[in-house]
Amino acid sequence: MQLKTRLRNVEDILVSRLDKFTGYSLEKRRFQRAHGYPLNLDNPTSFNEKICWKKIHDRNPLLKELADKYRMREYVKSILGEEAGEELLIPMLHVTDRPESIPFDELPTSFVIKSNHGSGNNWLVPDKAKLDRAAVIRECRRWMAMAYGWRAHERAYRGTERKILIEPMLTDEQGHVPADYKLNLIHGKCQFIQVDQDRQTQITRTIYDPDWNRLPFSWKRPPGDDVPRPRRLDEMVALAEQLAGDLDYVRVDFYHTPEKLYLGELTNYPARGRGAIRPAEFDFKLGKAWRVQSA
Repeated sequence: MQLKTRLRNVEDILVSRLDKFTGYSLEKRRFQRAHGYPLNLDNPTSFNEKICWKKIHDRNPLLKELADKYRMREYVKSILGEEAGEELLIPMLHVTDRPESIPFDELPTSFVIKSNHGSGNNWLVPDKAKLDRAAVIRECRRWMAMAYGWRAHERAYRGTERKILIEPMLTDEQGHVPADYKLNLIHGKCQFIQVDQDRQTQITRTIYDPDWNRLPFSWKRPPGDDVPRPRRLDEMVALAEQLAGDLDYVRVDFYHTPEKLYLGELTNYPARGRGAIRPAEFDFKLGKAWRVQSA
């Protein structure tokens, strides 16, 4: 498995370098398939075009810190202060670069295992008594072997010191994984909020403005039912705008549990710039607020 992953890494690096040499022809083909209009990297105007521009051209070193789910914690504390940052962050149960050292017997009944680099590397453990530990270790080794960030030109993930992180599993009033409130910040201001629900079954995504008016478009996922205005909405917006600082764009994710608010992660390149917005006119409307500098 690790050999297969390493061969895929070599392939990804070669594909990335060839794509750059050809003027990002592969990236442009993938974009066209996802959105139905051509990618303009010289003069990007839509929201998704600007995500792609950011992947390829933005060299801000802070992006690497935010993309690392472990180092991101220190950034949060540097902005909010040690005490406030710790209060907002999900507690860390264990950190390792050796999956075989995971102390399963010392962990609570339920928890989440993830890698600090990349996207989608998560293993939810609702009941460790039913867990195939050997399978978890194999999967974590595969994550550790992944050189994430090359094929899709997600520069901020490259060169991350890879780790396995273990956190408590958060739940809502029904004992399910809570809704994920993802605040999209453009030049330090919250422009829109996506609410991802039912992530263990059929994920839905409903979009709101910062005043909690539902917006009439979908983004990659099908829209869900109306979501009540969260009790801590104003707090989420204020914290997200504080964490966004001078960044041109960042997505700040929160979990709103019955007990308190938790920060999930900070994201530089949502859906790699390939998440289709429908109707497409909203892709361009959202892009108007985002000013990019020429490469």
